[in-house]
Amino acid sequence: MADDGSGSDITIPAILMWKSDADEIKLYLKCGNESPCPENPPRLYIQAQLEYALPAPDDRVEWSLWTTSIDAPSEQFLIDFTSTALALGQSQFFTPHYYTYNGTDYGCRSSNRCGSLCTNNGRYCAPDPDGSYSSGIDGADVVRENLRRTCIWKLYGGKDLSKDDPDYGVGSIWWHYIGNFSQFCGTLESFTSSTCINKALRASGASIDVVDACISDSGGADDDGGINTILENELKTKAQNNIYMIPECIVNTKPIWGALTTANVLNSICQGFSAGDQPQACSCQDLTFASDEYNKCLSDARSSLYPTDNDSNSGQVSKKTTTSNALPWWGVFLLIIAVICVMLLGGLIYWKKTQQQMRDQVRGILAEYMPLEDLGPSQPPTTNAMHSLSIQA
Repeated sequence: MADDGSGSDITIPAILMWKSDADEIKLYLKCGNESPCPENPPRLYIQAQLEYALPAPDDRVEWSLWTTSIDAPSEQFLIDFTSTALALGQSQFFTPHYYTYNGTDYGCRSSNRCGSLCTNNGRYCAPDPDGSYSSGIDGADVVRENLRRTCIWKLYGGKDLSKDDPDYGVGSIWWHYIGNFSQFCGTLESFTSSTCINKALRASGASIDVVDACISDSGGADDDGGINTILENELKTKAQNNIYMIPECIVNTKPIWGALTTANVLNSICQGFSAGDQPQACSCQDLTFASDEYNKCLSDARSSLYPTDNDSNSGQVSKKTTTSNALPWWGVFLLIIAVICVMLLGGLIYWKKTQQQMRDQVRGILAEYMPLEDLGPSQPPTTNAMHSLSIQA
């Protein structure tokens, strides 16, 4: 039987069973197969085997995870599981779902009682993660980030993609965004920063304009907005699957119980394949997570799926970065300084050259004049001297 939510305080290995089954086991230990029960029954033992049976209809496992953008346990799991998910490739079809509260059910639409917890006129809500309504992250901020991540999956991993696309059901860009957002925007101050969010989108290989268009076209998440088709679909899916707690992992329509760890989820996914259809990544399930052997096993599995992919994932967050031809700010600054220095140097050389040319021209002009005869002291010539010059003429 499943845990009804009251088993969280059990810290030892334990299972739950129906009382009728437990009564039969106790009766056998007490009496064996004797009836009536003997006075001195022999010491008896029971050996039990625990198996988790999952439906295995075909060669592709469908699994999903219900979470939110502020759920720390599932966030760490997603970061750890990134390389494993990419190594499974299209042998699995993953779908992330984001838990959003229906504001109509809580009376948030008919009054202003929910305040900054909701968007779209009280339709979609989330708890305040830091407990402060006047500062930090609001519930509405969580709803907006949930919507953004749902759009990223829809565009880059979901059914908007062609079935022939290698990212169909895999969503590598979505996985990278989760890790990049956690790294760049994982603080109260940067969670809602558009600069930080755009940085995470660019580093993941997602188009900012395309993601923003998806958010807007679905109805947006403004405080006074109307119906959002994506969030409405999440509410409907949540109700159909009776999702009441997060994180909740579902493999081939069956919920997975136990810790949300890479080992537990990978084992569950691999059990969901029909006989002989397990992908190569399932051979890694018995190895220690993040060990050198585990990372090499994943690398080999990815190489078999993508022969031209030289990316050796290390079991940590794998980031799909896009190459940019733009220079960083400091590069632009150094380039400007270099251009100014070249211009100044060129100007100095030109100035010296013109000065030298001017000197040469002056020397040439002076060289054309013949030196005058020395007439002695500067006195006007006498009458006799002028008469002598006239006769000579």
